[in-house]
Amino acid sequence: MSLSGYIGESLILSIVFCAYGLGLFGKLNAGAVSALALGTWIVLDLLAKATQSRWAIGPLESLLRRFSAR
Repeated sequence: MSLSGYIGESLILSIVFCAYGLGLFGKLNAGAVSALALGTWIVLDLLAKATQSRWAIGPLESLLRRFSAR
């Protein structure tokens, strides 16, 4: 689940902070950024736990195995 979590966090936070998303870079104070990062991590961790209760590996790990097994 580490690959799925890493890419998920990068995708969510880039959408929040970059200009192609909400463009909030430099507009939030340190407390808000920390709370957003912690909240993102908690949500992704809960999703990872739910995923692992049903499947052995995460979705991106499965995709990587599919392409690298050839």
